[in-house]
Amino acid sequence: LRPTLDLGVIPHANTYRTLAKSYERQKKYTQALDIWEKQLKAYPSDAPVRVNIDRVKKKMASGGK
Repeated sequence: LRPTLDLGVIPHANTYRTLAKSYERQKKYTQALDIWEKQLKAYPSDAPVRVNIDRVKKKMASGGK
């Protein structure tokens, strides 16, 4: 899914969600946070994204990558 973000069009929100959650499950928190932030930029009114960003930041603060 990662290459779809570089196509020059805004992908569906589910593309971001699937990719970010996949990174998070792999404990790749930096990548997950990057994707959540890209989704927030593309879909600023998507309130659950902020919750996901906060969750990943807490995981990173507790020793994640």
